[in-house]
Formats: sequence, structure tokens, C-alpha cells
Amino acid sequence: AARADGVTGYDARTGARRWRHEPDRGAAVCSVSRTAADGVVLIAQGVPDLPGGAEGGEGCTTVTALDLRHGRELWRTTRVAATDEIQDERDLVAVGGGLAVVRDEDPDRPYSWVGERPGSVRPDRALRALDLRTGKPRWTARVPKGCVPYRAAAAERQVLALLVCDRDDIRLAAFDPADGKHRWTTELDERRRVQPIANASEFLSADPVVVRVDSLDESGSDSFLSFSADGRPQGRIASGGANEDFEGDRPAVAKVAYGRLYLIGSVFQDTVSAFDLRSGRRLWRARLGSGEDALGLGIAEGRVTVPVDLYGSSAEDGLVVLDADTGDERDLRTFPDSVASSAGDLQDVLPGPDGRLILARREGYDRPFTAYEER
Repeated sequence: AARADGVTGYDARTGARRWRHEPDRGAAVCSVSRTAADGVVLIAQGVPDLPGGAEGGEGCTTVTALDLRHGRELWRTTRVAATDEIQDERDLVAVGGGLAVVRDEDPDRPYSWVGERPGSVRPDRALRALDLRTGKPRWTARVPKGCVPYRAAAAERQVLALLVCDRDDIRLAAFDPADGKHRWTTELDERRRVQPIANASEFLSADPVVVRVDSLDESGSDSFLSFSADGRPQGRIASGGANEDFEGDRPAVAKVAYGRLYLIGSVFQDTVSAFDLRSGRRLWRARLGSGEDALGLGIAEGRVTVPVDLYGSSAEDGLVVLDADTGDERDLRTFPDSVASSAGDLQDVLPGPDGRLILARREGYDRPFTAYEER
């Protein structure tokens, strides 16, 4: 579990705390890699401004590699932050293919960064990779001219980045994991510019490549764009009324697995859909029962596991299990208690040891994980 005040490791079988890693004195955690690889996760930390608005902050300036088995720090490196603010940063660091990938510019203002300052880096070389286990520098990428890294991702066969080019257009680029050589760059949307502020974008998956983009149409909701390994646009899962799956004011709950995008949708979060990533075509849609709203989404072993809020019951919630290929209902159970206070509180739904189900809750809960077993 990662929060601003530290990272904690728990035993998946017992829930006992195994280790605790806290940021340096006065610092806060500002980013964590989306995934772990080879038992290593990356965290970034920095010193915020003092209470009351007093200056003294340094921004998100330190990246640390943690061994997940013992919580031991393997190595650390510094990074360049374009602002002294500390906030939750997405895709600032990434792991994959034996690499730790670091983006050296803050994503808030990459398109307005001007001039040289002490400690600054050239915008076209602000993406670099280090050895995941040792921290030894491996390469610095030559980002296309006029572009600055905005988000980073890593997979076994390539390193990816969302770039802000010409100050206000987000593009997708790929680099060779062996030497950082630029492979290709493609438009996110061939019809229009995708802008950093109006269309906040992030990686949902690095392999296959799927990018979540906000407000690509008048609905103001999420869209999901899929790309082939060589950067060709594939499926486009449109937002808003086209699929009737993205209504509401919170980010859509979505996961990628088996070449598909699985999505909780509708204004009451009462449907689950699967879309083909190559074509963007809906494969199936399952509507939950009356009075059931989806709270989270788990994909494993050919099943889609959906904790649901049971209206009219304050003491328990439900669990619906769907076939990942067809959407057919395979199981329906109840939890002995309420698993979340409202939709959006669950961070993730994870398979646990011995057939257990682990629910991960968002920051703010005293107990971030709860494991359940079949009864």
C-alpha cells in the first residue's frame, strides 16, 4: 500500500504488516510505478512547501527502488522537477524489461518550460532508463525535436512515452529498451490535437498499448485508445453516448486483459462490458440486477469479479462473477459486511492465495486491504 506518508508491505496470507518504508524526513511520496517487475517497485518522493504557503519545497526530486520482499531500498537517484509542488503524479516512473524508467520533467508544465536553470535538462533528453536491480544508468532517450516527455511506461519489448509536442499536442512514442533509440511516434487522435490540460491522458496498459484520454468529445468523459506494437491506431472505445458506458462525473473503472478492455459503465455503474482492443467493438454487455451497483473490477483466470453495492442493505454487499469471454453469470454471492462506503472507494480487486479475494481500498482507510474466502 502506497500513501503520501510511506509504502507498506503486507503478508497476503495473514494480512500482517511485513515492512514499512517511509520517505526522508520532511518529504512525501508523490509517485509509484503502476506495476512491479522482478520484485521491485519504484517510488518518487520530494519535499513540499512548508505549511502556510512558505517556500522551501524542492518538488518531486528523488526516485527510489524498493525490494518488495523485504521493503529494502536497493538504490536511489535524483530527478529534475520543473516545479516545487508535491502532488500525486501519474506515470512519472515505470518498470519493465529489467529497466527503471524515469521522466525528468514535471507533467504540469512541460509545454511551457522555457530557458535554462541550474539542474535543468534538455527537454529532448528528459527520458532515461536505469538497471532495475542496481540503478546503473543504461541510456538517455533522444526524444523527437519539439517534444517533452509527459507520461512514461515500460514493457518487455519497448519503452513508451506520451510526449507533449509543439507545446500543446500529446503524441505516443516508443523507444528501444536496449539503447533508448527512438522507434516511432504517432498521433493519439488523427482528427484533432490532444491537449495536456483539456485532455488529461495516461497509460492504462503498456502491453498491449492502451491510453486513457479525458474529454475527447462533448461528453467530457473518458475514451480509450488502443495501438499496435508498431504504433498503428487500432480500437477506439468512444466516450459519452456512443456506448452509453461513460456517463457520470468520475473516471471510468477499466482494466485490460485477454486482448480486451473490461469496463464498468452507465450513470449508476450497473453494467459491465467487454470491448475488443483491435476493433473497439463491444463483445458483450452484462447488466447487473436491480439495486446492484458495481464497486470494483477484477480480472483473473477467465473470470470477471465484480463487488456490488446492494441497495437496501447497510450490513452486506454482493459479489457477481462473470465469464470473461461471454459475460454470462457464473456465480453470485454476498459478503458478510459492507466492502466500501460508496462506488469509487475500491482501488483494486485482486486474486489472493488459496483462492481468496483481496479488496484494495483507496487512501483514507485505516485498513487498506481486506481478504475474503469462499464460504
